[in-house]
Amino acid sequence: MSEVPKFCVKVIKLGNIFEAIKFSGVSLNDKEFTTDRSHFNQAPYVFFYDCVINEFPSSQSLLRVAPNLTRLSITSSRLSKISRGDLKGLEKLTILTLSENELEYLPGDLFESTPNLEKIYLDQNKIRSIGEEILKPLKKLKIFDLSRNVNIDGYYNVSGGLTFTELENDIREKCKLSQFFSQEIFKLNSDNEKLTTQTGNLKVENQKLRARVGKMRYLINQSKAEKIRVVIDKREALLDKKLLAVNSPVLARLFKEDTSNILTLRNISIKTFKEIYKYMINKKPPATTDADEILEILAASVKLQMFDLKDKSLKLLKESVTEENCPRIMHGMRQIVKDIKKYQNNSADGELVKI
Repeated sequence: MSEVPKFCVKVIKLGNIFEAIKFSGVSLNDKEFTTDRSHFNQAPYVFFYDCVINEFPSSQSLLRVAPNLTRLSITSSRLSKISRGDLKGLEKLTILTLSENELEYLPGDLFESTPNLEKIYLDQNKIRSIGEEILKPLKKLKIFDLSRNVNIDGYYNVSGGLTFTELENDIREKCKLSQFFSQEIFKLNSDNEKLTTQTGNLKVENQKLRARVGKMRYLINQSKAEKIRVVIDKREALLDKKLLAVNSPVLARLFKEDTSNILTLRNISIKTFKEIYKYMINKKPPATTDADEILEILAASVKLQMFDLKDKSLKLLKESVTEENCPRIMHGMRQIVKDIKKYQNNSADGELVKI
């Protein structure tokens, strides 16, 4: 059983009423956990944010903390799997939020123990498939958010005229469609922008859908994307010029100024650039846990003005700090801060190519 330190638990109050219990920076290696609960028995909400959760917390542990639990949120906590048994005993839940995790599959019987759920948020996971009749027990469901996942990007606002069979059919069709397009776009090294749909009674925002489908057709029908020769350490590779420009404002400016279709990158290793190019394609954080490698990726992302990659690299770097590598990391960060100031001051354009 994991013991949660007091400093990782925060009680959020509204007046004299205990409203929520927030866990942050917690690492749970098993399903059972315990913490001092003497001051928040009445709280109906429990939130886990920016934690490391290898196993979904047991209902017994959750109810020990909050016997009247009606809302559970586990976000940005690396949760990778969930099953029906994980929700058993949580019949009072009305809102379940599992956003920004690493879930890939939702079993069909997942919600059989939670018939009172009204809102479910599963956005920004890696969901590839969903079990049959997953929504059958949820007669009170109002919102089902599956936006920004691997094979589906949909936000469902359920109302009276919609049957759950129709909703499930729509989800399955979107999974198939999204899977097909994502495979084709990956082959063409596209910019991997995601199809964003907003559904109210499952009516797709036609303008966004038409624009996105039109772009997909264009990419799929291209025999070959426009290429540029990238040179690093005397080694060359033909890469997608549009993909590079879309992801980096620095490279976009260079391409406008120089039409030679040759890009020479300095002060960056081939290994680091491979990680950056993979990120441009799939938007997944670098897989490395080595602090020095993360520092190189962070430095390059600053110079390329890829701020989303910069933020994710900083988070990885924070997790990799040890007593041994701390001095190296501090030295590297000081150099990166100098680079940030340099590029914020718009140093000579000629220097931009010297990455």
